[in-house]
Amino acid sequence: MNLQERSTDAERSLIGAMILDPATVDVASGVVSDADFAEPDARAAFRIATALRDAGEAVTVDRIIRSGVPAEFIAKCCRNAVASSVEAYAKDVRSLSMMRAILSVSRSFANRVESEASEPMPDPMRLADWMTARLESVVAGSSTLATGLVGDFADEALHDIAEAIQRQGQMGLSTGFVSVDETIGGLFPGELTTIAARPGIGKTSLAVQVCRHVASRGKRAVMFSLEMTGKELAQRSLCSAAEVSNQMVRSGAVDGNTFALLQDAADGIRDFDFHIDDKPDTDMGRIRAVCKMLATERHIDIVAVDYIGLVNPSASFRSRKRTEQIGEITKGLKALAKTLNCPVVALSQVNREAAKEGWLRLHHLSESSAIENDSNAVWFIQRKAAESPVLMPKVYIDVAKNRNGQTGQIRIGWDPEITRFRDLEASDCENHEPAFDEWSG
Repeated sequence: MNLQERSTDAERSLIGAMILDPATVDVASGVVSDADFAEPDARAAFRIATALRDAGEAVTVDRIIRSGVPAEFIAKCCRNAVASSVEAYAKDVRSLSMMRAILSVSRSFANRVESEASEPMPDPMRLADWMTARLESVVAGSSTLATGLVGDFADEALHDIAEAIQRQGQMGLSTGFVSVDETIGGLFPGELTTIAARPGIGKTSLAVQVCRHVASRGKRAVMFSLEMTGKELAQRSLCSAAEVSNQMVRSGAVDGNTFALLQDAADGIRDFDFHIDDKPDTDMGRIRAVCKMLATERHIDIVAVDYIGLVNPSASFRSRKRTEQIGEITKGLKALAKTLNCPVVALSQVNREAAKEGWLRLHHLSESSAIENDSNAVWFIQRKAAESPVLMPKVYIDVAKNRNGQTGQIRIGWDPEITRFRDLEASDCENHEPAFDEWSG
């Protein structure tokens, strides 16, 4: 049996096993990608099955056939397949894919040697380096060795700077807080920002408020809420916008005037392009699928995930250590930011050590150092216990890590009754003298 025949046999066996037991789709996708399939129908069937899995839908024969894969091909795949052998089939498909790639590189190498031999001074070392680089690419599973010239990237950077000048604003996406935007420039496309805090300090409220601000500017925001329902988030958002106590609403102590304020707030956000996915059983596959689906309609300007610790690991990581599972998730979120070319904001809990110590530090991030390593920026929402009370409670957005900018503390107002953050006005600060207000211009 030659290489092509072996590839066909392995690919059909793998597709058959996935169809016989849809639960094995996760196992297969952890070993191979659609680029490993030589037969077009097998590649299409694999792509459809993984897309259905990512969207949380059932992988059925009917759905695959209706998506364009011939029924005769599906019958051939299922004829001799054994569902329990799916991992072995997948490894065969990957190995044979690498063999075909090596054969292709070898043929290209032979042609290159013939071409180089005709030159006055052939350079065998350059040929060897060319061959070595492409073989290493095959082993690593890279589909291309194409690179970009620094001049091209410089032109892209100049374009972004010119747009910022025209907007007379910072280059990043505005968070809605002047103090934050002026200090760090906002949130940047392709970057992962992690926000962490102790419970009850408002990390979810901050993420919702930023997303709502982005949507209020006519942009698209997407939030994955694994802890709270969409209705709970919407209620918090209404209370925040209307400046109504969330506790008052929950206890039912709302009069007609207060309800009118909430209705006005609802009218104000009803047309926002702000999507909330509140499915609790979510993994990176689903997050990617939902975002890719929405991005086909319109560019996504910000994605928020609440929170990292509740995102399920993929099937191939479920038996691994928790630190490795978290690493898979943070790397997936970072890759998503680059793929969508938008900021991704991920919320994180802090570990038990944080309860014993005062000021939060990077080592307090819960469950894995991968959160710090993979994040472009890490913000802590901090509170200084010794600070004297003022008109509005203050917290600090502590930028503890910022790969492309400055770090430091940004003081900001926090109203826990309406779960809302604000830029601090002069009247909110200590030692404020009202008599000086008229001089402030």
